[in-house]
Parts: sequence; structure tokens; C-alpha cells
Amino acid sequence: MTGSLKVLILNTSLKSSEEESNTVALAKKVRQIYDNENVVSEVGRLANYAMSYGMSPYTGDGDEWPQIFEKVKEADILIIRTPLWLGGKSSIATLAYERLHGSSADTKSFHIRFRYLCKLSNSKKIAKW
Repeated sequence: MTGSLKVLILNTSLKSSEEESNTVALAKKVRQIYDNENVVSEVGRLANYAMSYGMSPYTGDGDEWPQIFEKVKEADILIIRTPLWLGGKSSIATLAYERLHGSSADTKSFHIRFRYLCKLSNSKKIAKW
């Protein structure tokens, strides 16, 4: 790798930045793997941002989703890390999926990639992997 790929890891842990979590620990491991391959990686902790509920790209004053989505569009690979409780994702992960879907109309190519990502994440083959 030449470092030309960009990976964005969205951490959807409910814990604050000051607290270590299993989600953070795994995101660090994933980032180390990419760093060893000279791939540019970044972790964004969504709990640190003010994100409004909704399906639109921007929901008004104070909504920080647009700056997150700019990073998503710049990334070649998007990884959404979430804690699991009884097989369910965090509420922040759900919010991120909703906002991604609502924002995907901004770019056709992103919309196609996002739909593929959702299919992969819901695939039984991936879940077993």
C-alpha cells in the first residue's frame, strides 16, 4: 500500500472519550493493522458530536453531522464500530445509519456504496465470519 487509501472508523460507543471501552480497544487494533499497511486511518467518536435525529443531511443549528459526513465522503473505507447488547447495536450506531442513509442522496456513488455496505452488514455470511 502507498498510503493512498483512507479509512474512517466511526466509534459508536455510548461511553465518553475519557472512558476506555471494548469498542475503542478493538478500533485501536483495527487502526494498527491499517497503519502497518501504510493506510491512512482515523477514528471518530460519535458520542463527542451533537447529532440530531432525522433523515436529512442537515437538521439545523448545532447539528454536527455535516462535518462527520464530509469525512465519510473523503474515506475509501468506512467502518462503523458498535458495542453489542443482546445482539443489538448502540443507539448512536442506529442514528449514524439513519443519518448516512438520509445524507446518501447527496452523492450517487456514496448511495450505491452505502447500500452495498448495508447488505454486507446484514449478511448471514458476514455475521458468521
